[in-house]
Amino acid sequence: MNVRKFPISKIQSWSVYHRVLEGTRHLVGYGCIEGFEVCRVSTALVEFNREAMTVKTRSGLMIELVGEPAIDFVSFYTWCCFVDKTPYIDMTEQYWDGDFRRLTDDYDHCFDGDRLVAYY
Repeated sequence: MNVRKFPISKIQSWSVYHRVLEGTRHLVGYGCIEGFEVCRVSTALVEFNREAMTVKTRSGLMIELVGEPAIDFVSFYTWCCFVDKTPYIDMTEQYWDGDFRRLTDDYDHCFDGDRLVAYY
């Protein structure tokens, strides 16, 4: 993504994950790019402003966190493709001071080989 063309972004239904081996944190969520809503994984986070609810990424993009955090199958699948079976930790609670819905609130999930399996 061209940071100059899209200098400020808004992400909703967001989560923050820590890649254990790389030592980086990334934002996952939905944003609008040229009229299309897409699920995105950010480059590594370098700053967090709790008062403004914004993060800055390594690529220089400023992202506003809109609304409360959430995770759904599309964003979780996008994240899992990004990390490619490397260990990660959900760090969202460090960025939000309240309750929020997690994928596991509605489903139990696991991987069967490369396939995400949901149990209702």
